[in-house]
Amino acid sequence: MTTSLLTWAFPLTLTISVFGFGCSSSSSGTTPTPDAAGSTPTLTEVYADVITAGGCPACHNSTGEASFLPLDTQADFFKNTVSQKAGSDCASSGMDLIVPSDAATSLLYLKVTEAKPPCGGEMPLGKTALSATLTGELEAWITAGAKND
Repeated sequence: MTTSLLTWAFPLTLTISVFGFGCSSSSSGTTPTPDAAGSTPTLTEVYADVITAGGCPACHNSTGEASFLPLDTQADFFKNTVSQKAGSDCASSGMDLIVPSDAATSLLYLKVTEAKPPCGGEMPLGKTALSATLTGELEAWITAGAKND
């Protein structure tokens, strides 16, 4: 007894479509961006959401305990971190704080995502670690080139 092609083709097609097997143009399996709209975060968003909300300017200001790296304005944050060498306890590392397009070698990113960063302490010092959403936003901005937008 021979089974016709239609006898098994329809149930197979139905199974593929119901359970999502097979090829698809959906974005399933891709790394989601922090922005629900799918856009890259801007400097303004990163400064407000990550730097300010993370409490960085409380220490990193012109008179604070980390005055060697003032971050109390958005302009200071950009000017003092993007393509800038680390100072203070991390000067000997020779690392840049933010390497545009490369979060994995950006010391600032490593200090907020690793319990034991390459030098100095984990940031924010003495506070709750930043959420995955915030570090993801920072990573997306750096990976997109750390633009002054």
